[in-house]
Order: sequence, then C-alpha cells, then structure tokens
Amino acid sequence: MAKKKVAIFAGHGTSQNGTWDSGCTYGKYTEAALVAKIAASCVQYLKVSGVDVVTDAPANKINMVKQVARSNSESVKLHVAFHCDYSKAPKGTIPLYISERGSRLAKLMNKYVLKYSSLTTRGVAKRTDLYELKYTNAPAVIFEVGSIKQDLKTMLKEYDAIGFGAAIGILEYLGVESRPKQYKLLAALDAVEHKVISQHYKYKNSANLNKKTINCAEYISWGLRKIGILAKGHSI
Repeated sequence: MAKKKVAIFAGHGTSQNGTWDSGCTYGKYTEAALVAKIAASCVQYLKVSGVDVVTDAPANKINMVKQVARSNSESVKLHVAFHCDYSKAPKGTIPLYISERGSRLAKLMNKYVLKYSSLTTRGVAKRTDLYELKYTNAPAVIFEVGSIKQDLKTMLKEYDAIGFGAAIGILEYLGVESRPKQYKLLAALDAVEHKVISQHYKYKNSANLNKKTINCAEYISWGLRKIGILAKGHSI
C-alpha cells in the first residue's frame, strides 16, 4: 500500500522576496522559531507511523506561497501550517479551517493537542480570507497554537507534546495506526533527554562502573532503563 502524503509547515520564515519574516514577537522569542520546533516534532511522529511528509521544518525556509504551491504540486492528503497568535491575544489554541474536511481535521488535532499538553483552547474557527486555506487543494488547517505571550512557557516546555498531539489527530483523520512504542522511544531521546544525561552522571559516579570503560550505548541504555523506556536487562 502506498504511503499517505501530507504537508506540515512552520509559519512565516523566508518571505517571497527572500527576507526573513519572524512572525509575531515577544521579547527575544519569535513565532517562526517557536512553531518550527512544534512542526518538527509533529513531522517525526508522522514519519515513524509510515506517513510521507512534505515539510520545511525545522529550517522554515519556504514562504507561504511556496508552501501552498508545493502542497498542490505533490497532491498531499492534507495541509497543516503551525502558527501562534500575537502577544495581546488571549491564551489558548484556535485552529482555523475553511472546508468541512478541514473542520474535521482541525477538531481532531485540537482534541489531541489538548489531551497531551497543558494548553487550553478558544475552539476552532472558520476563516474564508486566509491564503493558505483558500488556495490549498487539500483540506487545510492553520493551527494557531496560542498567544506568543500567554502560552509562551507551554510552547517552550511542551513543544514535543503539542507536536505529538497534532500528529495523533492527523493520524486519526488519515485512518493510519499510530505506533506508541516508537513514539515513546522518540520522546525519551528528545523531550526527556536531560533525564538520560542526569542518570548518566549518577551512573558515572556509582559502583556500577567498576572502573571499566563504558560506551555511549551502554550508559544511554542504563538511563533509558532508569526512566522506564527499556526493560530490565535490555540494551540498545
């Protein structure tokens, strides 16, 4: 069976004229940088479930017009662009759609983003004036993750959980089975990698070493066992 192909993009980035468009800003933080990490997380979970992904994440080098053109040229099943709202906006997600199928996709993505992260929501909304929604052939969603000010801490700390939830919603929309074991391992190596590293430091100073040389795979395996990813006695 052929893989299902989707488009996942990070909002803003490189403009039509080649200049950089950061999107909205708050202090040193930019919309483009924040949503690039969320989009990249979503992409990795889709790929591990066997979905073919057209994307610019995390580089964010394709502008909105080119994103739409690429989605249309590659005949994707759906088009998603991650954005966040400006600093004066209230907190909470607000996925935007234009079509009936886009509405279903927006609701599924929102459902699982709320389930797996601590974000709140302002609901989903139909918009008929936005380029990406109007000119993309496939069902499209502009997923506004939240306010760059009100939801900043959540986007910084829970970007992987947000991307994961979005991916689960997309997989349900596509009718593709998720692969939780692979997800769990990816999450361990990404979102909680600091735990593995901290366990390594404890391991280095413990009697377990017995003054012998330990390679990377061995100490990472030990760390993964300590946080419950690998079973006792198993190694990577």
